[in-house]
Amino acid sequence: MNITMCADAPFGNQEAFNDFLGQHDLAHTTIASTMARKGSVLNVVPLADTPVDNKDWLLDHYSTHVEIGRYIGQSVPDISSVDLKNEEQYLDWMLLHAQLHEQINAALGIYT
Repeated sequence: MNITMCADAPFGNQEAFNDFLGQHDLAHTTIASTMARKGSVLNVVPLADTPVDNKDWLLDHYSTHVEIGRYIGQSVPDISSVDLKNEEQYLDWMLLHAQLHEQINAALGIYT
């Protein structure tokens, strides 16, 4: 699942951001399933709430990306130290995050 299309959710548009979070959840499910088919178990922490209101979400999510990165040999920048209530940081995070997912998808052969 490619999150690039929904990662352009405008800052402050809660409906668009919620759509991104739903697509993002599907993307992580697809990544975990693909890794499982290849013989690796991804320890995914369920991401409750939203990253805007729950700092643990960002840390848990970053840990998941680090684990994926180890599996595919990809370095992962710190995507947990962000203030998503700051427009510039939000936009930078969304772009960087979409790029990470594109790299993961390419490495795992995910083309949806």
